[in-house]
Amino acid sequence: MRTSIPIRLAIVVNLVIVSLGAGVAWVGITVSGQAIERRLVEESVTGAAALVRQMDLPITDTLMQRLEKILGSPVMAVEMSGPGAPRIVASSLPTAATASLGGEFHGQQLPRQVQLGSTIYRIGLAGLKSTPAGPASANPSNLELLLLVPVDRIEAARHEVASTIAWYTAGATVLATLVTLLLALTVSRPLRKLADRMRDLAARAQAGQLEFDESLSPAAAQRTRPGPAEVAALAEAFDQLLANLRQAREQLARSSRMAALGQLSASVAHELRNPLSGIKMNARVLADELKQAGVRDQSMDLILREIDRMDQYLQELLDIATSEIQTPGASTTAANTAAVPANQSPGTAVPGSSTANLAQLCDSVLQLLAPRLRHAKIQIVKNYDPCARPASADGDRIRRVIMNLVINALDAMPADGQLTLKVSASEDHTVRFSVGDTGGGVQVPAGTDIFEPFMTTKSHGTGLGLHVSKRIVTRFGGQIHYTTTPQGSTFWFDLPASS
Repeated sequence: MRTSIPIRLAIVVNLVIVSLGAGVAWVGITVSGQAIERRLVEESVTGAAALVRQMDLPITDTLMQRLEKILGSPVMAVEMSGPGAPRIVASSLPTAATASLGGEFHGQQLPRQVQLGSTIYRIGLAGLKSTPAGPASANPSNLELLLLVPVDRIEAARHEVASTIAWYTAGATVLATLVTLLLALTVSRPLRKLADRMRDLAARAQAGQLEFDESLSPAAAQRTRPGPAEVAALAEAFDQLLANLRQAREQLARSSRMAALGQLSASVAHELRNPLSGIKMNARVLADELKQAGVRDQSMDLILREIDRMDQYLQELLDIATSEIQTPGASTTAANTAAVPANQSPGTAVPGSSTANLAQLCDSVLQLLAPRLRHAKIQIVKNYDPCARPASADGDRIRRVIMNLVINALDAMPADGQLTLKVSASEDHTVRFSVGDTGGGVQVPAGTDIFEPFMTTKSHGTGLGLHVSKRIVTRFGGQIHYTTTPQGSTFWFDLPASS
């Protein structure tokens, strides 16, 4: 049976604390017992002897009896340096007890403890060196004050100290257990939360209901990271795994959408472009006949212009279809910037590409859109840098990018707006084209990538123009960006300059 982290830590810590506590308690009891015996026996008799010497009191039974009342134990004076066994000079005990005790003394050394009746006494000695009173003493050269402390009294004091040490040890063990459990909970609680999140994720994935909702957001993940640094690092690693899984899932969904888009684009372009070519050819023949007959019909120009527009959309679909069928895992990058392909760095053109004069391409686009510009009364501001070299890119494809950006700018502006076109050279050997409008700016939610396919802010838009433009620019080693304000937007792209 598996036990939890708090229980394991409590068991281990308690074993350590009990072992250390038992050792410390044994040492404490031993040392305290010796200290108690020394205080009750040796220090007591030494203090009493010093008092007698200091006050130069006569050594009599009365003095011994008074000392017994003070010390709480029998006291007697013993002559140690005389011939034979030590002789009791004065005693606080009755005569019979004194005589019985004197019979226990043999030789010049006193025993450590003696027994009187049923009581065992521990003996303590201290020098008096005082001449006793009375005719019985004849100037003894060495008197010792002898204190008889009952062993039961010493053991009772030891037991009291041992009980106190035991209670403190038990209290420390309980306190350590509580602290250990508290510390263990700080480890186990975030681990339990992390395990719950893992189980929930696994269950939802198994049920096919894996959705990255608020419970899997970084803010929710941050709440599962309190605790020790190791646990927080583990939670952070798991959250990173979730983030990677989320990116992989989004990448897979994007790839699936792009693959479907490629198939759909190829099918639609194949079905529509051939009949559209026939319509365009017949419309041109009809326009030529009307022109030869001296009839100028504006509707024919409108028909041809709209056919060109339809053909442009079909070409965009074909570009997407060709790219996605050849590279079915392709995806786009984050918002506001177009990434360069993995095998290509910014400023590097595609090998074999031709050159494109951006100023000339821009003028050709303006010429094509001249009727619309005049109708909307759009003011054109052109700023072409004469030092700007041609871009190393295919002119037809770059013309399509410029056309997309200019049309988007016109769609974003009301009548009487201003269209600013600029071609400039950069210090990093690139050439830049930018188009600015005076519309209301790009209004999309934060974090939205407007270069994603089918992303559009226009009611009649397809959401493919910017996506295709980005693919064309990045194919030739360039980058495309935009800035927007409520007063208008500016889109630009950089391409490597031709050598």
